[in-house]
Amino acid sequence: MLPRPLRLLWDTSPPGGVVLSSFRSRDPEEGGGPGGQGVGGGQEEEEEEEEEEEDEAPVSAWNEEEDGATFTVTSRQYQPLDPLAPRPPPRLSRRLRAGTLEALVRHLLDAGTSGADVTFTAAFLATHRAFTSTPAVLGLVVDRLEAVESRPPDELERTKGVAISVLSTWLASHPEDFGSEVKGQLDRLESFLLRTGYAAGEGPSLAAQPSYPSPLPLPTSPSCVTTRRGSCSPLWSQVPRSPRGLAPAVG
Repeated sequence: MLPRPLRLLWDTSPPGGVVLSSFRSRDPEEGGGPGGQGVGGGQEEEEEEEEEEEDEAPVSAWNEEEDGATFTVTSRQYQPLDPLAPRPPPRLSRRLRAGTLEALVRHLLDAGTSGADVTFTAAFLATHRAFTSTPAVLGLVVDRLEAVESRPPDELERTKGVAISVLSTWLASHPEDFGSEVKGQLDRLESFLLRTGYAAGEGPSLAAQPSYPSPLPLPTSPSCVTTRRGSCSPLWSQVPRSPRGLAPAVG
């Protein structure tokens, strides 16, 4: 069965429940819970020690070009506590810095790998309208899904599973992106899911989806975007609006 946010696209009535789209933990010292500093104090001390160890570990970084995308790779070398013990291999992390829209969407749908940037999906979904449009992104998502339809079943299922997860997160966090202007892309998505057996028998056509509010207008300044609380959040600067242009990614 599809995740709840995606199933809502098939419902003819507005959703009646509440979808938790995000949360923020609070520091007990700031009044987030009883007990003040005594709550979780030992864990906080351990985390501080780990952060100090990471700060002391030698770090090197470099850029890598790959299929229209630029990645920043960070290598952190840790020293064993025992001076006689062999040195462990360095820890690598890889973050997408810039790329064409096609490369950004491809990265969005790539299955998670070791050292992958887990913050990319949320950042891209929140800021993509600063340099492109939701129909353009959804169109590329469906293009990618249709391209793997004839691939081996394991690759198809893996890509489809990641796409369902991304779309579910997108719908829950930014339902205003799914207005009438994306009807064509949603129809293609429904057809793909029906062909591949994922959504067979799960309700009426996507054409009967509830009416979401129209997307907010793009900010006048490309260096920020207005958040739900009305504040201006930094954005990727001077990004071209063409789908084939170079779109810097969050770092």
